Amino acid sequence: MKGLIDVPGCFREGSVGIYRGKKLVHMAPSANPVATLMSDLLSWLEHTDLHPLIVSCIFHYEFEFIHPFVDGNGRMGRLWQTLVLSRWGMLMRLGVLRLLLNLCWMQFLIL
Repeated sequence: MKGLIDVPGCFREGSVGIYRGKKLVHMAPSANPVATLMSDLLSWLEHTDLHPLIVSCIFHYEFEFIHPFVDGNGRMGRLWQTLVLSRWGMLMRLGVLRLLLNLCWMQFLIL
């Protein structure tokens, strides 16, 4: 990571935004509350009783909204989402392929 960013693995110290071309599509919260926002999010993750599928979606959205790092937020968000989903026993019992086949079959039946 040396040379890619100044402080890898640390919360950002400045403002960041997400751009589509030259258009700003999301301005993350200022750097000051990032540590508190992440602490609150991780505490919520530890204590929530919601279904892991819902938790993974909420966590991913909130993580990306906070945008805690200078770089790698998308990769870290997807990693966390996968970790949360791995706690869902359904994925382990059915296997991802079987789950996808079932979803495709249900969509076919609805049509």
